[in-house]
Amino acid sequence: MSIHSKPPIPKSGTRDGSDPLVSGITPVVSGIPPVKVSVVDDDPRIGELVEKKLRRQAGFSFLASYLTAEDLFRLLPAQIPDVLMVDIILPRASGIEVVQWVTRHFPAVRMVVLSGSDDSNHVVQALEAGARGYLLKPVVLATLPALLHDIAAGEAVLAPKISGFLVNYFNRKGLVGDALRQLTPREREIVADWSAGRSDKASADQFGITLSTYNNHLQHIFKKLAVSSKREAIEKLKGSRD
Repeated sequence: MSIHSKPPIPKSGTRDGSDPLVSGITPVVSGIPPVKVSVVDDDPRIGELVEKKLRRQAGFSFLASYLTAEDLFRLLPAQIPDVLMVDIILPRASGIEVVQWVTRHFPAVRMVVLSGSDDSNHVVQALEAGARGYLLKPVVLATLPALLHDIAAGEAVLAPKISGFLVNYFNRKGLVGDALRQLTPREREIVADWSAGRSDKASADQFGITLSTYNNHLQHIFKKLAVSSKREAIEKLKGSRD
């Protein structure tokens, strides 16, 4: 089963017309609090599918499904998620505006765009506004829990098509600039691979090295660039050519 893109439904509120404060509490797993997830999408079926999947998945708590940006602006402060899934095209306010607003008011919330639009402007604007990922509909539901865990952990998660676009985009914009000259060829390969949105373990497997070795490479990269995270490194590398 997968999540598909549907034509916008001009409806306000939640999928049942009530306030979108529907809690699907999942038991704590091994003492770790569940990842709290909310959705804003004008197609109520998207929220229903995500909620149904996460209710069956240990380690998650589905908080709310909003049909409009206005509903989210009004009601999000009452139930703040760890991860917010955002459709890019919403009635009366765009998903970009949602990402900007949440980033400004609730910076700890991780956001991932889930959209049928692969418009390059939407992708760049969403990521620059603060989204941690961009996924294209349809998304296979079986993969959703792992993707949401990666987002909650601060990883970037991108659809393969979006990853390829970003590599080309950042190359054109001069991401590979002066700061990269400090890095070894292998370290440059690792930096380039970040655009694929893989987890650290998946990236280590991609390079045929252990996770420990991969983490050592990360620490060397961070030290050379005087940063403490992938996001800071990318911002510094991009800024080196601005």
